Amino acid sequence: SRNIFIKNKKVYVIDFQDAGFFPRLYDLASLLYDVYVCTRPPRSSGPPRSRNEQTPSSVSSHKELTDTTIFKQDQYKMTDKEREKLLLYFVSCHPDLKSVGEIRRELAITTVQRLFKACGSFAGFFSLKKQSTHLKYVVPTLNMLRTELQNIKEYPGFLTLVDLLLDQTDRESE
Repeated sequence: SRNIFIKNKKVYVIDFQDAGFFPRLYDLASLLYDVYVCTRPPRSSGPPRSRNEQTPSSVSSHKELTDTTIFKQDQYKMTDKEREKLLLYFVSCHPDLKSVGEIRRELAITTVQRLFKACGSFAGFFSLKKQSTHLKYVVPTLNMLRTELQNIKEYPGFLTLVDLLLDQTDRESE
């Protein structure tokens, strides 16, 4: 979200993802699950959210998408409905992709990878560069990770790790 700029009513994306080689949906995960625009109170540990099938035709045009989705750094909080709309728009622009269900699964795993990397980056800014400004994003990122991991049953160890980290941050803040 910090790499999206609007100038003269045109959207520009400036991003190089650390010049790394990442999974094909990494940029999409970065946009849809960016802690800077997705931070909300943590979800309860209730049932996982629905990942029901929808068709890409749910988003009829680029104009509809841009008219309803505005990004303002650190002011705007993306809703699940807006995230879904962006995902369906992405899928509609890439007819070569697999089914929406398979894309959701791949995106969920890529999102977990991206969120773990973000936590490491935030911690690294503090421990290596003595910059504490990003520490406020660690707990929201862990909460987002927890939500995503509740939907991916193959990695129970990661969910346990995130719960331990959240418990530790709770104890340290007391």
